[in-house]
Amino acid sequence: MIMSNLPGFPITITCQDTDNISLRTSEGMLLSWNPSVSKIVQLGKEASVKTGTTIYWTPLVEGSLAQKATLELTAYKDKKKLGSSLIEISTEDHIMYKGKLTSK
Repeated sequence: MIMSNLPGFPITITCQDTDNISLRTSEGMLLSWNPSVSKIVQLGKEASVKTGTTIYWTPLVEGSLAQKATLELTAYKDKKKLGSSLIEISTEDHIMYKGKLTSK
Protein backbone atom coordinates (compact mmCIF):
# COMPACT_ATOMS: atom_id res chain seq x y z
CA MET A 1 0.00 0.00 0.00
CA ILE A 2 2.91 2.37 0.57
CA MET A 3 3.66 2.61 -3.15
CA SER A 4 0.03 2.30 -4.26
CA ASN A 5 -2.02 5.24 -5.48
CA LEU A 6 -5.14 3.69 -3.87
CA PRO A 7 -6.26 4.32 -0.27
CA GLY A 8 -6.74 0.58 0.40
CA PHE A 9 -7.67 -2.68 -1.26
CA PRO A 10 -10.53 -2.07 -3.72
CA ILE A 11 -13.68 -4.18 -3.50
CA THR A 12 -16.46 -3.77 -6.07
CA ILE A 13 -19.65 -5.61 -5.20
CA THR A 14 -22.28 -6.23 -7.84
CA CYS A 15 -25.56 -7.92 -7.06
CA GLN A 16 -28.57 -7.72 -9.36
CA ASP A 17 -31.96 -6.66 -7.99
CA THR A 18 -30.64 -5.10 -4.78
CA ASP A 19 -31.40 -1.76 -3.17
CA ASN A 20 -28.24 -1.73 -1.09
CA ILE A 21 -25.39 -3.87 0.16
CA SER A 22 -24.26 -3.76 3.76
CA LEU A 23 -20.58 -4.33 4.58
CA ARG A 24 -19.04 -4.97 7.98
CA THR A 25 -15.38 -5.67 8.76
CA SER A 26 -14.07 -7.32 11.90
CA GLU A 27 -10.65 -5.60 11.66
CA GLY A 28 -9.21 -2.74 9.66
CA MET A 29 -11.42 -0.03 8.20
CA LEU A 30 -13.69 0.63 5.23
CA LEU A 31 -13.05 3.73 3.10
CA SER A 32 -14.70 5.53 0.23
CA TRP A 33 -12.67 7.53 -2.24
CA ASN A 34 -13.49 10.09 -4.89
CA PRO A 35 -10.33 10.30 -7.02
CA SER A 36 -11.56 13.32 -8.98
CA VAL A 37 -11.31 15.47 -5.84
CA SER A 38 -8.75 13.29 -4.02
CA LYS A 39 -11.07 12.90 -1.04
CA ILE A 40 -10.90 9.79 1.16
CA VAL A 41 -13.69 9.26 3.70
CA GLN A 42 -13.16 6.91 6.63
CA LEU A 43 -16.35 4.87 7.05
CA GLY A 44 -15.22 2.82 10.04
CA LYS A 45 -16.19 -0.83 10.36
CA GLU A 46 -19.61 -0.61 8.65
CA ALA A 47 -20.93 0.84 5.40
CA SER A 48 -23.90 0.59 3.08
CA VAL A 49 -23.42 0.94 -0.70
CA LYS A 50 -25.30 0.56 -3.96
CA THR A 51 -24.48 -2.28 -6.33
CA GLY A 52 -21.40 -1.62 -8.47
CA THR A 53 -19.85 0.80 -5.98
CA THR A 54 -16.16 0.38 -5.24
CA ILE A 55 -15.27 0.55 -1.57
CA TYR A 56 -11.82 0.14 -0.05
CA TRP A 57 -10.62 -1.96 2.88
CA THR A 58 -7.46 -0.99 4.72
CA PRO A 59 -5.66 -3.05 7.36
CA LEU A 60 -4.07 0.13 8.75
CA VAL A 61 -5.85 1.59 11.77
CA GLU A 62 -4.22 3.90 14.31
CA GLY A 63 -0.70 2.88 13.36
CA SER A 64 -1.19 -0.89 13.51
CA LEU A 65 -1.84 -3.43 10.76
CA ALA A 66 -4.52 -6.10 10.95
CA GLN A 67 -3.19 -9.57 10.18
CA LYS A 68 -6.61 -11.01 9.41
CA ALA A 69 -10.17 -9.81 9.03
CA THR A 70 -13.60 -10.99 8.01
CA LEU A 71 -15.67 -8.84 5.69
CA GLU A 72 -19.38 -9.63 5.85
CA LEU A 73 -21.52 -8.68 2.83
CA THR A 74 -25.32 -8.66 2.99
CA ALA A 75 -27.62 -7.76 0.08
CA TYR A 76 -31.08 -6.23 0.60
CA LYS A 77 -34.12 -5.57 -1.59
CA ASP A 78 -37.12 -3.69 -0.19
CA LYS A 79 -35.55 -4.02 3.29
CA LYS A 80 -35.55 -7.82 2.96
CA LYS A 81 -32.31 -9.77 3.18
CA LEU A 82 -31.53 -11.51 -0.11
CA GLY A 83 -28.36 -13.25 1.04
CA SER A 84 -24.93 -12.80 2.52
CA SER A 85 -21.33 -13.91 2.09
CA LEU A 86 -18.05 -13.59 3.92
CA ILE A 87 -14.63 -12.62 2.62
CA GLU A 88 -11.83 -13.91 4.82
CA ILE A 89 -8.76 -11.68 4.48
CA SER A 90 -5.34 -12.72 5.76
CA THR A 91 -1.63 -12.02 5.48
CA GLU A 92 1.55 -13.63 6.68
CA ASP A 93 3.90 -10.74 5.99
CA HIS A 94 1.75 -7.56 6.13
CA ILE A 95 2.65 -6.96 2.47
CA MET A 96 0.58 -9.45 0.50
CA TYR A 97 -3.06 -9.87 1.57
CA LYS A 98 -5.34 -12.61 0.25
CA GLY A 99 -9.12 -12.70 0.27
CA LYS A 100 -11.26 -15.82 0.09
CA LEU A 101 -15.01 -15.67 -0.56
CA THR A 102 -16.99 -18.09 1.57
CA SER A 103 -20.71 -18.54 2.08
CA LYS A 104 -22.25 -17.76 5.40
